[in-house]
Amino acid sequence: MLATYIRNIGPFRFLVALLATSVITFNLVTLDFQFADQISSVVAALLAVLSLGGLGNPSPKLTIEEGIRKIAEEVRDVWKEQERKRGLSDTSFIPLRVKIISGLDARHGEVSAFLATPAKSPLWNLEDMRRSCAAVVYRSDVRRVVIFGEEGTGKSTLAVALTLGLIERYFTKRGDLVPLCLSLNSWDARRDSFEDWLNRRLETTYPILRSFRRGPDGIARTLTNSEQFVFVLDSLDEIADGSDVTGALQRIEEFFPERQRLCILARDHIYERVRLRNTAKLRLCRSTRDDVRRYLGALSARDQADGGLDALRAAIRSGRAAHRSAIVRVLRTPLYLRSAYNAIIDENVTAHELLDTAEQGGERGLKERLLAAEVDRAFTRAPILQKPRALYWLMYMARDMERRNYVSYAWWRVGDAIPRAALAAMAASLIAPAYLLAIVMPVGLTRGLAIGAGTGAILGILRGYPVGLRHVAVAAPIAWVEVFILAVLVHPPVQAVADATQLAVAIGLVLLLKERLVVDRPTVAALTAVGIAAVTALVVSVVSQVTGLQDQYRSPPDIVIGVLFGIGIAVIAARLLIERPRTQMRASRIRLTPAPRITSPIWPILAAVLPASLIGVGGGIGGTIRYGQEYGLSLMYFFGLTIGVPVGLIGGLVKWLSLPLAAGSPLEGSSPSSVEGAPLRSDRIVALLSIVSLATAATGTIAIAISYLTGPLAVIHAVNSPGFSLEPAQGILYGLTMGVIVACFFTAWPTYFIAHMWLLCLGRRYPLQHQTFLDALVNANLMRNEGPLLYFRHRELQSYLGRTTRTVNPAVAADQEAGSSATSSTPPARRSVRPRT
Repeated sequence: MLATYIRNIGPFRFLVALLATSVITFNLVTLDFQFADQISSVVAALLAVLSLGGLGNPSPKLTIEEGIRKIAEEVRDVWKEQERKRGLSDTSFIPLRVKIISGLDARHGEVSAFLATPAKSPLWNLEDMRRSCAAVVYRSDVRRVVIFGEEGTGKSTLAVALTLGLIERYFTKRGDLVPLCLSLNSWDARRDSFEDWLNRRLETTYPILRSFRRGPDGIARTLTNSEQFVFVLDSLDEIADGSDVTGALQRIEEFFPERQRLCILARDHIYERVRLRNTAKLRLCRSTRDDVRRYLGALSARDQADGGLDALRAAIRSGRAAHRSAIVRVLRTPLYLRSAYNAIIDENVTAHELLDTAEQGGERGLKERLLAAEVDRAFTRAPILQKPRALYWLMYMARDMERRNYVSYAWWRVGDAIPRAALAAMAASLIAPAYLLAIVMPVGLTRGLAIGAGTGAILGILRGYPVGLRHVAVAAPIAWVEVFILAVLVHPPVQAVADATQLAVAIGLVLLLKERLVVDRPTVAALTAVGIAAVTALVVSVVSQVTGLQDQYRSPPDIVIGVLFGIGIAVIAARLLIERPRTQMRASRIRLTPAPRITSPIWPILAAVLPASLIGVGGGIGGTIRYGQEYGLSLMYFFGLTIGVPVGLIGGLVKWLSLPLAAGSPLEGSSPSSVEGAPLRSDRIVALLSIVSLATAATGTIAIAISYLTGPLAVIHAVNSPGFSLEPAQGILYGLTMGVIVACFFTAWPTYFIAHMWLLCLGRRYPLQHQTFLDALVNANLMRNEGPLLYFRHRELQSYLGRTTRTVNPAVAADQEAGSSATSSTPPARRSVRPRT
């Protein structure tokens, strides 16, 4: 009968009811009636509210067969947006030339005839490009195709066109495959398995996949088992940090079954290392000199150009051999061919100037001249790009990426651009406001609370950033000085020294051992926390002996208990609330709507309520050791339930609101930006909302509790020093501290904010309006975004900006020259700007 009752009401609500009954019974038996009545009423009310979370059930997840059209629609939305941002809709392409290397024989002549022979028209539109690329997959019996190409031959554009062509076939001819296009350049094959990376990247690029039922091995295996998808993997040669391509290919081959259709794009130089079985190898060839001449002639006739393109055609046909060969080699690459066309049409450069550049600087000089013209053209497209330092910011970004061998850019990785010691020091400096909170809190919630708050902030801000002994040697003394300055204002100097030593040693050891605390097994984390507490107690005891401090409540056991509870609660919170603690925090997005998420709100709420309540429990245990059971229970009920549960409810609700929407909800997939990863603005909103909402919740509950829980409040006031009283203002400080910790767990903005301020103070190496600047770069087609990451339009453009020394922003220089020409016939000299690294 009991089992049937539990099954009917749900196990969660049964446990809540059992817990509420047990707590209320304990109060009535052990405490006086008035005290117990007040506490029991609060317990019953809070647990009743908490039990409501179990009433909602997550929306049922779809199978792949049931929701494949939804996946196809999201794929189409993602790559239509990419098509728009890359300007492909208005682009006239030079026809593709694809050479069959191996894997296709005479039976596949149709593929060879369609792709390898010159097209009748010298200009292709996007429809021609889509149709041609889709033929790579559909006009052969081979299920695996690898397409090689030299740098700049348009492999990434081919990947986009291939995806769009395949998805168009799906919607016009039902039953065809749905393409899933991903770039491999974010995979670190040395540290990450291919399957783990693929699961994460699929759900990042196509968030709707989070709403689908998957097997125990993840969504990627579920998709391959369905045999309804073709995977398009771009940039094999650019896998992160120079990982071994041969080993990466072996893992890719081991993951995908032989029946899975697969298309991989890579540069020519890794051709010998690609040894996939049953694979067709194709090469994307550069255009011939005749192709380039016909293409320029068709553009000139179409656009009725003023002769610049005709002059360039003439130079290609009959110019001097030295520079004619250099021009032909450069313009056979689509990137430079399009740049030359834009520069001549916009009258930024003439054909004769290009010829002179080719004669004097050769092939490299001509490439740099065309890249400079492309940058100059892009910098006229947005107000922020016309600021004097805009070119400097772009060059600094490119140079920093080149120095770190990054091919992708993400705003949340700005912390990589500052010294690790500086980041660690600024994270450790958050111990100062945590200690300020401890000063105004009752006995039992003092130094342990400060250590716990500092630990939580460090674990959130520095996740994914290894910290060494030399970094701790910088951060720990800064924490010591901050705490000492605050402590000496309210305590004797010897006590201030002891407090500063206790907090600085604990925080320094947390910095050094944070991976053990969060990443390793729970038993290792527990032993590490005990070790930190023991070492801290030993150091503080030695310092107390040296300074002559006599404090009966600062014995080694007291110190161990305080430090252990502070670190333990922060570690429990981090393990419950931080996803993938080995990696840097990604951006978050919040939607203030009750639409169903991919999980019930109860689990994020429980994960947040538990550590928030444990703060009061830890304070209660410490209070019991010092002043007895009644004081300890008062702290436990007041801060563990009355304040902890509402604060945890708000924090868990913020976490739930930032989760992806479930499939089928009204707003799911309604915004194109939702598939690109949350931008900086959205992540900042989540962080600030966490801080403000938790401060409001803590302030409100303290204000209500002061007027209602007169029994526990009287006990707390009686034990503490004369003049001490709990007020709503303390709730503001308590809530702000908890809010900062939650923001560090849920969002990347706190780490970004610290690093951004550092860079702004060191010569404004990044713009204040960072997201606006990045958006302008994407809209100007200097960068492109894939999921949440940004890439330079071309690797050669990144290399050029990373190594070159340019003048001031060309738009500003033009304005200066225009203004000067009104008063003088001599233009002002341009000053040189060299990016500093």
